[in-house]
Amino acid sequence: ESEFVTAARLVVQSGIRWGFDPEQREAMSGVPSTETGHTWLFGIERLLLGYALPGDGTTLFEGRLPDRDVEGADAVTAGKLAHFARALNRYLASLNRPRSVAAWSRYTTDALHAFLSTDQETRAWFDQVQLIVTAIGDESRLAGFDEPVAGSVFAAALTQRLEAAAEHGRYMTRGVTFCSLLPFRGIPFKIDCLLGMN
Repeated sequence: ESEFVTAARLVVQSGIRWGFDPEQREAMSGVPSTETGHTWLFGIERLLLGYALPGDGTTLFEGRLPDRDVEGADAVTAGKLAHFARALNRYLASLNRPRSVAAWSRYTTDALHAFLSTDQETRAWFDQVQLIVTAIGDESRLAGFDEPVAGSVFAAALTQRLEAAAEHGRYMTRGVTFCSLLPFRGIPFKIDCLLGMN
């Protein structure tokens, strides 16, 4: 099974339901909570304890029942899942804090590198997103605008730029390129075809 399927199985198996920890659960629901049960923290601790300790399915360790089915490749996936959940919680915890556009640009760049890996197929996409994020931060610095803004403001600017980039597509990549007739745009090609010129 794929690593994503394994991760999903481990989430269900460990009892993860919602909220990273009691504080986040309380912030999301408005209901005071001190119980860690069924949070991401709870499930991750069960998974890692299950790998570290021999479990019989009944003996608790500091109030936690180790998940005794974590071994081999599942242990590697559990470790990656723990790393992902902690990193995601760290980013989400500071998401609602207003900051300058340049700081949002750095925040987004850090998040891209923390959560996305690239290969030959996705590298061009990743680089394009990175260039757009950096450009937004650079434009803000050049304009001398360093006032704090909400994340929704930065997200709207980023979304607008990403949508505009998607409309233009990746120009001059593999295969056939379709584009509007702009001056000098098609010069490097061996064959240029004009369609619909009557």
